[in-house]
Amino acid sequence: MMSLKGLVKKIDESKQRLDELLSANKEQEDIESRRCNIILYTVEESKQVLAADRNKEDAIYCEKLMSAPGNSGSGVNQEDT
Repeated sequence: MMSLKGLVKKIDESKQRLDELLSANKEQEDIESRRCNIILYTVEESKQVLAADRNKEDAIYCEKLMSAPGNSGSGVNQEDT
């Protein structure tokens, strides 16, 4: 029969393993969420105060950029912005 100390040790090991798995899963989700991101350099920063307004302005800029002549009419899906 397992002693109380042995049982506590097993529980602690299980908690540690669960934390490792959760951390690995969170990291994988983060990588997946950024998989199709595009980084644009030398783009002027928005001067808007609110984050929602900056995001809206960024989305408008990206829509214009992706639909500009020479971009094969790729366009931007609204849910992607």
